[in-house]
Amino acid sequence: MKKNLVENGPQITGMAVYQDFFSYAGGVYQYVTGSLAGYHCVAVVGYDDGAGCWICKNSWGTGWGEAFKGQRGWFRIKYGQCGMENVFGMWDMVVPIIKTSGYAKFLLVDHSFTSNVRYLWAYSEGAWKYKPITDAQVEGIVKVLMEAKQVYVWWDGDIIAMVRAMK
Repeated sequence: MKKNLVENGPQITGMAVYQDFFSYAGGVYQYVTGSLAGYHCVAVVGYDDGAGCWICKNSWGTGWGEAFKGQRGWFRIKYGQCGMENVFGMWDMVVPIIKTSGYAKFLLVDHSFTSNVRYLWAYSEGAWKYKPITDAQVEGIVKVLMEAKQVYVWWDGDIIAMVRAMK
């Protein structure tokens, strides 16, 4: 993940958000107390091995988080926290060219025990669309999708470009 961050720039990841994260104001965050509030996507922009943490940018505006160069909205999170590495993984920030979209009628995660290939499948607009996913992404994706009331899918041909789960 560090190598990919250095070679390809900022990464996208998901994270489990606990109640104590809402009051974060600085330092290296580590879950201490409070119930699970939900899941959230953030941008990972760097890391600090000395402090054992990822350096991230949040989308909650400048009234939240740690100040960086005079601007709040940043946070540092200890390695191994909130499922960032082992549940959600990190992906390059690639903006796909989206041709078509629609609500998913059915969802399926193909988790074969005999193959290293995993797929997220979505049935929308009368056809199945798919996206290759990693083993590390399977658990996080399944949990988020199982809790969703609606899932909206964007695709190009038969390949899923983006998925949005809504509670």
